[in-house]
Amino acid sequence: MFVIARVIKYGDTSGIETGQFKQAPVGLYYAKVASIEQKNSKNSDEPMVEVVFELTKDANGKKLKEQFGRIWYYAPLDVEANWARRLKDLITAFGLKSKGGNLGSIEGKEAMVRLREDTDLNGDYRPTIGKVMKPQVADEDEDEEDEEAEDGNLDEMSRTELKRYIKDEELEIRVTTKMSDDDIRAAIQELIEEDEEEDEDEDEEEDEEDIEDEADEDEEDEDNYDDMSLAELRSELKNRELESKGKRAVLIARLRTDDVEEPV
Repeated sequence: MFVIARVIKYGDTSGIETGQFKQAPVGLYYAKVASIEQKNSKNSDEPMVEVVFELTKDANGKKLKEQFGRIWYYAPLDVEANWARRLKDLITAFGLKSKGGNLGSIEGKEAMVRLREDTDLNGDYRPTIGKVMKPQVADEDEDEEDEEAEDGNLDEMSRTELKRYIKDEELEIRVTTKMSDDDIRAAIQELIEEDEEEDEDEDEEEDEEDIEDEADEDEEDEDNYDDMSLAELRSELKNRELESKGKRAVLIARLRTDDVEEPV
């Protein structure tokens, strides 16, 4: 029995892209919205948006030399959701109004994204978006990262960002090839804690100096009129060419008034 194979022809496949793009390193990038779609969460059936970003430029606004894989970003549409911050970041980054805006309008537009390290289901490196922000606030975001570093949140910073932070803050840390990223983070944190201790010591010294100055001023301001006899009070008033008649309390008040009202 002979079987005749069915003929199914196809065209030239040599030009088809496999889609295996290199994954971008963690850091800051300009990114364009390739697509945005409303979906429901698989686990809770919660309404959300799926935004697909294409990385276009580096943090300095220079066009990327190679094409990296697309990055997916998800945000809930329910403002009461416990992860609604991602929705807030998204609408803020693209300048949408805080209520009733159209998320579909961001398709094709550009924003700034911060990539953090993550893995796919196979355990292979695949970055995810930690934050979306306005392009013009890239420098401010770097300042924010520096503040986070001062608070001890160095884990999200890449090796390049850690080195930049050391340079910007003029920290006395020499980064070598033998140092791991965690070694660099530990060195930065150690210096930050030392600076904080020095600041606290300086504040304590200033407080002690202020207390001593106030005590000296109080001593200078005190007089001994209450210990003086009536004759001594009148003699002091006569020396100042002031009226010396009156009761003891009046004489003391007159002297103290004269102490305050010194001629200019």
